[in-house]
Amino acid sequence: MKKEHWICGGAGCEAPLFRRSFWLDRTERFQSARLEICGLGYFLFYINGKKISDQELMPAMTDYASVLGCETTYPVWEERSAHRCRYLSFDLLPYLKAGENVLAVRLGNGWYHQTERIAEGKFIFGLPKLWFELTLTDADGRQEWIESDRQTLWHPGGLLKNNLFLGEVRDLRKEPEGWQDPGADLSGWKPAQPVHAPETLLERADLSAGSCDPKALSDPDWGVRWQKNGSARMGKNLWGRQPACAGL
Repeated sequence: MKKEHWICGGAGCEAPLFRRSFWLDRTERFQSARLEICGLGYFLFYINGKKISDQELMPAMTDYASVLGCETTYPVWEERSAHRCRYLSFDLLPYLKAGENVLAVRLGNGWYHQTERIAEGKFIFGLPKLWFELTLTDADGRQEWIESDRQTLWHPGGLLKNNLFLGEVRDLRKEPEGWQDPGADLSGWKPAQPVHAPETLLERADLSAGSCDPKALSDPDWGVRWQKNGSARMGKNLWGRQPACAGL
């Protein structure tokens, strides 16, 4: 794993789309196809138009870099946490086919480029950026690599604004049709821009799933159930929704 080529979109785009096409004569000769990928702040990825992971909010938030010198409203104890970004690993072999294959990625701001809520201070680490490396290994141990290099193309998507606290603004008319698929119309797509890698550790994420019992519950009159888990978790709330009050 070389971790060399980080890329971004152009003109300050906060939700770029990327696609990397590659061609295979046949897939039977490969014994493994391991994708390692990190998209900051959050990413979704597809192979040949199919979203193969049910993971959300990837990768989990970390201390991306030092915030010494940033404007904060509370003390920051740098020595208590390691600066790191997490990458994820997936087996793509079952999804590859002979001919054109397309690895497609959508980026969003996440916590990495959170610019609109600054009540706790200004924690802005840079525009969304992407790194990936697909390693194809054949029966003799020979390897080929597909990377996030200049052969990766980018295009603005239909996600015009995205913020963890303020939600999203979408214009689906601006979404390139079939952008995740082989054979898509590439009019307007441009080579991705090289960008500096994060100056921090890149470590593999733990994808083990789990659940936790809430420590406290309340059920306000207006129909929302709150929970306190006692620890920081990334994922979805599976408690379900209470009926909303009339007029909401």
